[in-house]
Amino acid sequence: MVVFVQDKNHKPLMPCSEKRARLLLNKKKARVHRMAPFTIRLVDRHVKNSKLQPLRCKIDPGSCTTGISIVRENGKQQTVLFLMELIHRGSAISESLKARAAKRRRRRANLRYRPPRFANRCKPSRWLAPSLSHRVENVLNWVKRLRRLAPLTSYKQFQGSFKAFTSRIAVLFKSPMAIIIHAFCLHRKAKTFLAKQRSSASSRP
Repeated sequence: MVVFVQDKNHKPLMPCSEKRARLLLNKKKARVHRMAPFTIRLVDRHVKNSKLQPLRCKIDPGSCTTGISIVRENGKQQTVLFLMELIHRGSAISESLKARAAKRRRRRANLRYRPPRFANRCKPSRWLAPSLSHRVENVLNWVKRLRRLAPLTSYKQFQGSFKAFTSRIAVLFKSPMAIIIHAFCLHRKAKTFLAKQRSSASSRP
């Protein structure tokens, strides 16, 4: 893997190899800026005096884990520079919400003078479950972090079998966040549909 590099003013430069980063640190030409992911900062270099190459960030979303990679493109040739895997806390968040609901229900049952609270809440039109919104925000936050560490020029997300539908969404919603949210919604709908199909097939004699 590579080491991220920043200039004197904390602007992202092209990543370098581990050997070159070690040599720069030994020669006192760079300083350690961040440990994870490991990033160095050059003390005598500016981004206007450097040559940058096009880098693309690729995202492969999933229900439990999401893969993120940074690729350097040179025509048809692609070189992988950075790989990472995000582990989501969707199931942990769901279990925590269930435990909190049970505790509140028990407390409200002991205090009978408290009015019921189930009918005075409304959800916004584009509401997402906390476990699902956590996945979206987690991916977006890491993409923003990588933008500060590497000179990314483009982004690409794997859509799977919903490629035709999400391409229409990309035309309607020209926002990366809208595309990611709709991709997760489609993934959730597909899982619900498959679960119903399996339950109906198992109930047949």
